[in-house]
Amino acid sequence: DFHAHLTTYNITKTSLYVDPAVPIIEKLFGAVVLSVIGVAGYLLVTRLGGTFVTGLRRWDAAAVAVAAAAVSAVASKALDGGPRNFAAFGIEIPSTLFSVVFEEVLELGIPIFLAVAAFAFLNSSRYERSAR
Repeated sequence: DFHAHLTTYNITKTSLYVDPAVPIIEKLFGAVVLSVIGVAGYLLVTRLGGTFVTGLRRWDAAAVAVAAAAVSAVASKALDGGPRNFAAFGIEIPSTLFSVVFEEVLELGIPIFLAVAAFAFLNSSRYERSAR
């Protein structure tokens, strides 16, 4: 939950941008961070999307690790906000110790999977360069 410690509200929450009590510098910081992440995501998908899908088909370690990080991010977000989201529909889901611990482990898995992906990619790139 590091993303919520640098600003008054989480940078992904609308409250950060509409609350008049939040300093403008925090609003700009949040907007810049989200813009950089958005542009990086767009460039990654447009430039490497086909390579990623091909890597998944071949069970390439880097592609599988990136996919695992994405699945972990989505699953941890669903577990984190699940009880609140379902409460809007009148469904009450109790937050148990298991779900909280599981969500935190999934969040920890995100950077670990991305590190595995980076090392696997660098290792395969070195191998391809040395084979030439």
